[in-house]
Amino acid sequence: MLHTLTRWMTSPSRRRRTAPLPAVSGAAAVELLEDRKVLSADVVMQWNEVMLDAIREVKPAPPVASRAMAIVSLAVFDSLNSIDWKYNQYLTKVSTPLTTSKDAAVAQAAYRTLSALFPTYQVTLDQQLAATLATVPEGANKTAGINVGNKVATAILNLRATDGSGTSVTYTPGNSPGDWRPTPNGFAAAVLPNWGNVKPFSMTSKSQFRPVAPPSLTSAEYAANYNQVKELGSATSLTRTTDQTDIAKFWAGGLTYYGGLIGATAGIVMPRSSATSAS
Repeated sequence: MLHTLTRWMTSPSRRRRTAPLPAVSGAAAVELLEDRKVLSADVVMQWNEVMLDAIREVKPAPPVASRAMAIVSLAVFDSLNSIDWKYNQYLTKVSTPLTTSKDAAVAQAAYRTLSALFPTYQVTLDQQLAATLATVPEGANKTAGINVGNKVATAILNLRATDGSGTSVTYTPGNSPGDWRPTPNGFAAAVLPNWGNVKPFSMTSKSQFRPVAPPSLTSAEYAANYNQVKELGSATSLTRTTDQTDIAKFWAGGLTYYGGLIGATAGIVMPRSSATSAS
């Protein structure tokens, strides 16, 4: 949801639909416009945490977790964009009044996608949705928000249902130089050997940004690269710098990495949003 939060809260302008405003004037009109202008960022961040908690509980492989986060984020983005048309949609826009509850739309979109992705976490998701929706005033705007979240989430889930993530692939490790093989201590099997065939979310093909092939195993370049990795990656390395250690831990952080990015983004974006709202 980093992409959703950042784009919605730091945009310098907004592309509004031309639907007529309710017949109000003066202070009431200003208040109405401000209500429409300010994104319910707190709810986005709350459901970010729900998403991360689900991942912590279920413990999927990192690629599966990344796919889940993308699906949830896109559902939230398209739901919000259906209410306040600021950007081109990722997949779909649902026709809905400008007064539709954003909180309800965010919560329902996140809930619907997370329920499909992590069914064993359903009880907690039910509790979280009830808690969020309890803060939204009853009425047509709340109902409309729930409807938007459901429709968008269903569309995203249907789109990704055939993306190849559920395809079973048998992988047999090789014994030749350069072949991947299980490593100590657990000598676990290859993780998700089918993932190379999963449809990308935004790239036109899985090979769009594929790097050049690695150097030959018998080349001096390969030997130098191998020795560098061996030296810098050693637990007792005497040449690895503090910065290199921090970089390695950052990229190997798993869920800590994802959660850290979300927290860091919120720390940057939330104050900017508050300042914009106050002005």
